[in-house]
Amino acid sequence: MTIPTESTTSAVSPRTPFATRMANALGDQFAFMVPEPETIRDRGPVMAPLVFILLVNFVSATATQPAITAALQASQPAGAANVSFWLWLTALFAPVLTLLKALILTAVAWSVITLIGNEARFRTLLSLNVYGQAILALSPLFTVIVLHIRGLEAITSPDALLVSQGIDLFIDERSSPILLGLAQQGTIFHAGWFAFTAWCLRRATRLSLGTSLVVTTILWCGGLLVSILRSTMIV
Repeated sequence: MTIPTESTTSAVSPRTPFATRMANALGDQFAFMVPEPETIRDRGPVMAPLVFILLVNFVSATATQPAITAALQASQPAGAANVSFWLWLTALFAPVLTLLKALILTAVAWSVITLIGNEARFRTLLSLNVYGQAILALSPLFTVIVLHIRGLEAITSPDALLVSQGIDLFIDERSSPILLGLAQQGTIFHAGWFAFTAWCLRRATRLSLGTSLVVTTILWCGGLLVSILRSTMIV
């Protein structure tokens, strides 16, 4: 009887394709930047969305600088020389301002949730609000993309820098402060923020759908009030 011998040649596992490895890496990065609601509830990450906001603002500032310079050269030549400095300074402080805004929203949300007899961790709400602000941070990037599609040669005044992002398409810039406030809070990015906040409130804090919608609506109305006051001062 012959005894079968094992092959001396070891099986070589096929190498993972480069595209697959890149897709897995991007998936891991996406999971880090946009975690599941359960991760927000258990760990309350804040640094990742702040880094994302910083990067988005620097990219937007760099890409917007030629457009703003072109818009100001005709009306304010002196101001056009300092555009880069102010854009980069604004981008640098964007995470700090975002964190302050998120803290205010978190304090309001925590107070409302507590008053209606529910419980929620402050760190969880803070993480949720910072991620919500990361959605709104995409608005300037959208504006930059549209301006470059139009072409920089079409920018001859500051009015050419305006890009409609929602119901502002139907609202004249000479309208009342209330309508101007609605225009600022009625963008596609605010719609994404509203949906994300309501969904994540329900999943991360285990509130009911109705309570999550109420809290999110109160936060949105707070932003609307600030926008109306800002429009009043401008008008």
